[in-house]
Amino acid sequence: AGVVCLAETVLHDELYAIAPQISSRVRYELKHRILTPFAERCDFWWMGYERTDINNWNPWILSNVVFPFLIYRRTDCLEKALYILDTFLNYYSDEGSCDEGITYWNVGALSLFDFLETLYLATDGAIDFFKVEKIRSMFTFAEKMYIGKGQFVNFADAAPLAPLEILTVYRMGKRIQSESTMRFARELFLWQSEKNKIEYLTLKRGLFDMLIYDEYKSAPLDFSEKNRYNVARDIQVLTACIGDVFIAVKGGTNAENHNHNDVGNILFYHKCSPVIIDIGAPIYDARSFSDRRYEIFSNQSDYHNVPKVNGKSQKAGGDARAEHFTVEGLRVQMDLSSCYAEKCLRTTDFQGGHLYVTDTFDGAAVQSCFILVKAPRLTEHGVTVGGIKIECKQPCEVTSEEIVLTDKRLQNSWGDHLYRVVFHFQNTDKTEFVIGE
Repeated sequence: AGVVCLAETVLHDELYAIAPQISSRVRYELKHRILTPFAERCDFWWMGYERTDINNWNPWILSNVVFPFLIYRRTDCLEKALYILDTFLNYYSDEGSCDEGITYWNVGALSLFDFLETLYLATDGAIDFFKVEKIRSMFTFAEKMYIGKGQFVNFADAAPLAPLEILTVYRMGKRIQSESTMRFARELFLWQSEKNKIEYLTLKRGLFDMLIYDEYKSAPLDFSEKNRYNVARDIQVLTACIGDVFIAVKGGTNAENHNHNDVGNILFYHKCSPVIIDIGAPIYDARSFSDRRYEIFSNQSDYHNVPKVNGKSQKAGGDARAEHFTVEGLRVQMDLSSCYAEKCLRTTDFQGGHLYVTDTFDGAAVQSCFILVKAPRLTEHGVTVGGIKIECKQPCEVTSEEIVLTDKRLQNSWGDHLYRVVFHFQNTDKTEFVIGE
């Protein structure tokens, strides 16, 4: 709707010269397909009148339909759009973290920017939401999930090589006067490739980006990926880059947007190279948003870096959550018992270049899983992966299996193969892992 409306407005005289009916037909369709339904109906789920679990659909749609609202001076639709936008903002905490993952931040928070920027430009800055701290926090979420070399923490359905529209990110950083965000956008330019190249989701976003391209090219290239630390308490995610190591530790629930059963999951990267990873999501199919969602292997806890307890994988749903999630520096503690209906406490700590992962049980049979990018070499106390050791202090059996990837989206992220290592314990109260060089 936004692109068609803009095209008809800008090219009205040219279109009229070709065929006078074009403009009248466009305006007729916009009225009957967009303006009237938006003004009269409240039953679209993304509007938030009947549901509170609102996601990226809300700002994505509003950022497109705002153009006909402005051009045809439909103040009733604009007022309603602002009310509907509040339902999206209300879903977020003041910290502004996106539980849908970084890929959907590109169409969630970035679409929020599109909508607010349109209002700002249309009113010469009279409508200005860019000083609202919550909105600013939403806009800077992506850089907090950045690993380095174009890679991101990819919990939920996100991809590690997220194709962010980096010129839009730059414009957003400039609007909120965030030098860090602007440098972050420039950093991403260095790592554009066929795997994460920009493919504009909307023409209007690309048109605005063209106006700032020359400035963007000459902006400083000095974003530092070293010694970064962030705790997103609203979604219970710690990310930290200490020297050559990047870690991410996740609590959360198994009822998040685009959920995977992954409470307690960890990531470990060394010199920006993936070692212990989150597989991510394959190309969507009929199961992806149905009651068969957890038939997809990469959505199951068995294919995340979490344990299986007495034969039980994590269950889905809001009752499965990290309780008593606490962070002190680089030490994270959480209770995962509700995910298994079995005692399971997880503590992670980073010291001296090593990540320590300790799980506590009540005399359980445990299979502790790690998903690896490279083929592991079995050792006396665990495995070695490209110079990184994953070792356990307790006696156990270690097995490894190759995961052959046939899905093109997963292949784009990881290649044709991944590896699943499982540490098997017969009857244990504790497992203690040390990960590092």
